[in-house]
Amino acid sequence: MSSKSQIFKNLTKVNNTPLSKPRLLDSCWQSTNPIDDFTKALELAGGEAIIVDREKDFNSLIDRYFSSTTKIIDTRKYYLEQDKLDKNQTWDLSIIEGKIGVAENGAVWVDWNDNYPRTIITLSKNILIILSKDTIVSNMQEAYSKIDLSNISYGTFLAGPSKTADIEQSLVIGAHGAIGLKIFLI
Repeated sequence: MSSKSQIFKNLTKVNNTPLSKPRLLDSCWQSTNPIDDFTKALELAGGEAIIVDREKDFNSLIDRYFSSTTKIIDTRKYYLEQDKLDKNQTWDLSIIEGKIGVAENGAVWVDWNDNYPRTIITLSKNILIILSKDTIVSNMQEAYSKIDLSNISYGTFLAGPSKTADIEQSLVIGAHGAIGLKIFLI
């Protein structure tokens, strides 16, 4: 048993209360055009949404936007084992699948079951998320209601590239992760 598994086993002995989702408000903002609202909110966060109609377009758009990219990891095609991964490995581009898009703030819910290391999000220079247009909801409350936490080991909402203004109130992009985030809406 790994040390991580042992820690979780010990924590379960101490507190076996299941996690609960946050309490949702009864009324919240509703989008009249989720795709447009999502695109605008994502742009405000520093990301970019591109509508893709066909698989052929998908490959040509990758060539167009990431032509100088050499180190690519596509989580839709390959299985990576965490312990076989170089902990200092960086990628020019990581391609991951998004599960839910949120029109209210341009965020995308990404999750997986230990198939890929979490470091993909922070050690990639650019992130490309593939997201179905049908999965865009109006607000965070709707997104929370669609997330099933029972079968995932890690999940996060991503909205735009990494940025901070903590130091001297100067905006720094890519401080804690990717310098670019694009979302292909399929």
